[in-house]
Amino acid sequence: MRLSNITIQNFRSIENLSVDLPGHYTAISGKNNSGKSNLLRPLKLLFEPEQRFRFNDEEIKHSQHFPLWKKKESPENIKISATLKIARTEDASVFKLVEEFFKFSDDVKELDLILSAEYQKDKDQPEYIVRLGDETLDSYKSKTIFTTIKTSGAFQFHNSTEPNHPFDSRNHLGDLIGELSKADREQITKERDRLSKTVSGVAKKHQKDVSDLLGRLEEKYSVSLSVPKLNLDFLPINITLGDKRFEVSLDEWGSGTKNRTHILLALFKAKKFAESLDDDTKISPVLIIEEPESFLHPSAQAEFGRIIQDLSEEFKVQVIVATHSPYFLSQQRPESNVLLSRKLETGQLRATEQIQIQSENWMEPFALNLGLSNPEFEPWKPIFFSKTNKILLVEGEIDKEYFELLRDEAHGANRLCFDGEIYGYGGTGTLQNGVLLRFIKGRYHRFFVTFDLDAEAQLAKLLQSLGMEKGKHFSAVGVNGGGREKIEGLLPDSVKGAVYGKHGALVQQALAGAGEESKSAKQKLKKFLLEEFKNKATPGTEFYSEFYKLAKLINKAMA
Repeated sequence: MRLSNITIQNFRSIENLSVDLPGHYTAISGKNNSGKSNLLRPLKLLFEPEQRFRFNDEEIKHSQHFPLWKKKESPENIKISATLKIARTEDASVFKLVEEFFKFSDDVKELDLILSAEYQKDKDQPEYIVRLGDETLDSYKSKTIFTTIKTSGAFQFHNSTEPNHPFDSRNHLGDLIGELSKADREQITKERDRLSKTVSGVAKKHQKDVSDLLGRLEEKYSVSLSVPKLNLDFLPINITLGDKRFEVSLDEWGSGTKNRTHILLALFKAKKFAESLDDDTKISPVLIIEEPESFLHPSAQAEFGRIIQDLSEEFKVQVIVATHSPYFLSQQRPESNVLLSRKLETGQLRATEQIQIQSENWMEPFALNLGLSNPEFEPWKPIFFSKTNKILLVEGEIDKEYFELLRDEAHGANRLCFDGEIYGYGGTGTLQNGVLLRFIKGRYHRFFVTFDLDAEAQLAKLLQSLGMEKGKHFSAVGVNGGGREKIEGLLPDSVKGAVYGKHGALVQQALAGAGEESKSAKQKLKKFLLEEFKNKATPGTEFYSEFYKLAKLINKAMA
């Protein structure tokens, strides 16, 4: 089953909103109070399966959920409409009933079923409507399909910000493997009956012993030991997962690890439903997750975002997330990302609307809404959304050009040969952000950071405090002494001599100038040195001997 569209009218912040969900994975994003929860909440209220120990059940009510800013005397109703793609094989438990009610031919393999619930101002109960094409079912049959979808587990919900109920033993692995198939039930029933008979025999043996304990009260009371029927319809199984070196109960995990585990178990459970051999229970559920990034560090968000998207596609299970995190946006299918916002009228927030995203530069509106347009994050945006697993961070664009030259196959065994991206991070000041460095460490399978030798004393201690090792994760670039503590220090004297001889005035400004004058002169010289090197240098030790030492170190670290 897949939810392909949800249309809502007059529910809380939503006046009229229709959202398409084109693939197996959808990320719904936006600022706080933009309407993300209001888009998904009706699905939860209509379709969430009943749970044990559920308190404070909520229902959609016109008096409570109609938009506050609209006139109370408005004759409009609240209307929730969901379009479900239902397949004959994958969703047999629901498809059979739909087929019985609509009477279509056997060659129909998949259909688009529209389910609507309409709430009127003067009625306590909604009107349920189910349509297939131009045909509409009566109220009784429509409600029956609603109920069947609800009880089938077709919709599964996980809110990362709400703790699981302490009395619900199905919160853990029991939900995944506790439900019994027909074959399992028959086998366990036989074993149950055999065990019950054995226990009954043991009970009779001990009946006299218990009677003797009554002493003189045996004349007044009789003892009879009986064995209640063992109920094994559900197996109460819990889970312990974690590092193979340790065994830690799920209840003792941190909030972030526990949240990830519950989400993964929900995904595994959805896959199990889809693979059921029993047509009476077979369904491909839709999994709806609110704030999957909760309690997770940015690097863990990036990792978990990729995992959720990969599993959704691999399992063919639809996953819809409501998120504030950019790491849960789909990079492969930008059209699967939904951005919501609220209209502003006379200084007051009004209706939720969907912001239309262009295929090019699609990330920009999300960045604005998620706060990624902050100057602190600007240099790192490409790193957030890079598709590679390996990255080489170099100080700037000029440094990047030198390293790109090293990738030429003409260098043979000395070439820089890692299969990843080279990214210029824009100066050593950018590396001062420890949070972002931790993100890089967690985000990439292999990474290496370079910086000018004259900044080593400042940066090496910071990088080491984050668990990075010199030579394995970072290295200074340059040669000690003689003002060669930058990447230009790796250039042969012939290149430097030609540039310095031609631009003597710039050399003077770089050495003796003050402030911006010196900085500008140094930058111009860096560009002239790069141009001279690109014009004269040929692969080999005459021009690249110092670069080859660095390439060897990076290749080893990236292997």
